[in-house]
Amino acid sequence: MLLRPLLLIFIATISHCLSAQQLAIQDHPHPRLIWGAAQSAKYVADLSSNQTISSLHQTIVSAADDMLSAKPVEYKKTGRRLLSISRKTLERTTILAYAYRTTNDRKYGRRLEKELLAAAAFKDWNPSHFLDVAEMTMAMGIGYDWCFDALPDDSKKIIEKAIIEKGIEPSLADDNWWITADNNWNQVCHAGISIGAMAIYEHIPQLADQIITRAVDNLPKVYKAYEPDGAYVEGAGYWDYGTAFHVLFIDAYQQLYGDVEALKIPKSFFQSADFLLHTEGAAGRYNYADCGKGGGISVPLFWMAKHSDREELLWYQWDRLTQATEIAVTKKKYNRVLPFAAIWLSQLSKPTASKPKSLSWTGNGLNPVSMHRTDWSKDAIYIGIKGGAAKLNHAHMDAGSFVLDANGVRWAMDLGSHDYNKLESQGIKIWNKQQNSQRWEVFRYHVASHNTLMVNEQAHRVDKFAQITESQSTKKVKGTKVDMTAVFGGQLKQAERSIGILDNQVVLVKDALKNGSEEATIRWAMMTWDDIKINKNEAIITKDGQSMQVTILAPKNAIFYTYSAQPDNNFEDQNPGKMMLGFETLLTPNEKRQLIVEFAPKENSKIKKKAAKQFLRW
Repeated sequence: MLLRPLLLIFIATISHCLSAQQLAIQDHPHPRLIWGAAQSAKYVADLSSNQTISSLHQTIVSAADDMLSAKPVEYKKTGRRLLSISRKTLERTTILAYAYRTTNDRKYGRRLEKELLAAAAFKDWNPSHFLDVAEMTMAMGIGYDWCFDALPDDSKKIIEKAIIEKGIEPSLADDNWWITADNNWNQVCHAGISIGAMAIYEHIPQLADQIITRAVDNLPKVYKAYEPDGAYVEGAGYWDYGTAFHVLFIDAYQQLYGDVEALKIPKSFFQSADFLLHTEGAAGRYNYADCGKGGGISVPLFWMAKHSDREELLWYQWDRLTQATEIAVTKKKYNRVLPFAAIWLSQLSKPTASKPKSLSWTGNGLNPVSMHRTDWSKDAIYIGIKGGAAKLNHAHMDAGSFVLDANGVRWAMDLGSHDYNKLESQGIKIWNKQQNSQRWEVFRYHVASHNTLMVNEQAHRVDKFAQITESQSTKKVKGTKVDMTAVFGGQLKQAERSIGILDNQVVLVKDALKNGSEEATIRWAMMTWDDIKINKNEAIITKDGQSMQVTILAPKNAIFYTYSAQPDNNFEDQNPGKMMLGFETLLTPNEKRQLIVEFAPKENSKIKKKAAKQFLRW
C-alpha cells in the first residue's frame, strides 16, 4: 500500500525538477521580478515624454527621500495582527527600490537594506494571521531582487534565510486553509510567498518550484469570485487588495516563464475592471460590504488598462495621480504598490485617460450588483443597488440596499467597513456568519443600518440569496430590479425592489410587496445626513449647500421619521453627522402593496409621464 504514495512523491519530485529546468536562471538575472532591467531602462529613458508619469515618478522618489531618515520597522502587533507592519515594510520596499532602480543612487539601496534586515530579525512574521507573512515575504522578495546589486553578500544571506524560514516554510503547514480558499487570502498569500520564492530561486530551486506550482494550481480557485462577468464577491475594496497581488503574481510569472496559459485566466477576471470602474460613483465609491469609500488610486486598474489597452478604465484614476502627490506631500501617506501604477501606465499604448461610453453596468454571480449614472461628471446622478447573501465573505446584511449620488453629494449611503480590531478586542466573533452570530449584533453589519427593507424588525436570512432579475439602460429609464423575497425567510410572499433614474432628473425606488399569512410591519429606511426637515411624507436633506427632496408617493398615508444612526455600543465605530430616514407601514395578511419613494435632486424636477409609467409598470 505504500508503493503508490512513494510513486506519487517520486513523480512529483521529477515534475518539479523538470519545471525548474524551464526557468533558466542564467536567462533571468536580478532584477527578475515583474520589471526587468531592460524594461526599467526604457522607462527611465522615456520619462520626459509623459508629464503625468514624470510627475508620479517625482512623487515616488520624494517619498523615498522622506523615508531615508525614518526609523526601520519594529515588531509591533495590533491585536492579533502584524499586518500594519508588514504593509509598512512593503510600502517602504517598493518605493525605495523603485527610487534605486530609476536613479541608481545607492543611498536608497542602503536605506532599504536597513529595512529588510530589521524585518529579517523579527522572531516571526506572524503566521497565525498569514496575510502578515505574505505581505512581508513579498516585500523581502522585491527588495532583495530590485536592489540585488546594492546589497552586501552578508545581508543577502540574512534576507534569503528569513524568506525561507519565516515566509516559505510556514506556508507549508498543514492548517493553511488559504491555500485552497476562494477569496482574497488565496491571492495575497500565494502571490506573496511565490514572489519571495522567485526572488531567491537559485538557492532553493526545487522548493521554489513547489511553491510556484502550488500557486499556479490553486489561484484559479479564486476566479469563482469574479464569475460570471466580473462582479467581485467581496466588494470594491477587496477587489483592489486581492486583484493587486494577483496581477503582481501574473507579471512576475510571465517575466520568468513567458507563457501564462497555465494560469487559466478567465474572461471574467478582465471584465472585473469594468466592475471597479462603475463602482466609482460621482461622490465616492460604492462601498458595500467591508469596504471603505475609497478615493485613492486603484493600482490594479492600471494593469487592466495595460492588458486590455483601454485607457477609459483610468477615467477616475487620472485626477487621483495628482491627488497622490498632494497626499504624499501633506500627509506622508503612500499606496504601498504605487510604483506599479507608474510602471503599468508607461506600458499603455496611449498613457492617458478617456471618458467611458457606458453609463450602466450590471454584474451577476454570488454577489450581484448594478450601477447607473446620467453621465461621468461629478454632478451626475448615480445609483447602485445589490443583491447577494449575508453569509458571503466580508458581506453585510444588505440585500436590496442602494446608494444615491447627485450634485456631488452621496445622499443614500453605506457606512462601509468597521475597524476589525475594535470588535475582536471585545471578544466579538465577527467572522462567524451563522444566523445568530455576534457579527449581526454590530450595527454596521446588521440590516438596520442599510438602505433596504426590514420586516417585523427581523434580521435578513443570512443563507438566502437576493437575485438581480432585470436591468435596463435607455434614455427614459436606467434601472435595476432585485428579487429580495428569499431573504425575509417566508415572512413575505413577494418582495421585489426596483430603482431607476428617470429622464436623467429624478430617482424612484419601488417595492412591490405581497404579504404572507400574518400581519407584517415593513420598515423602509436609508442612511443619510442628519440635516433633515420633515413635512409628513416629504423630507428635505441638506448637505454642503445642496439639497435633496425625498417624497413618499405610496402608500399615501405614510409619514417620514428619523432613526438613530449611532450604535448601542460605544466601542463600535461611531457615525457622526448621519441619520436614518424612513417610514413604516402595516400589511394585512396576504395584502399586496407598493412602496414608492421619489428623490428629486434639483428644484422643480419633474418626471415625464411616459417615463414614470414605463418604470411603474416594470
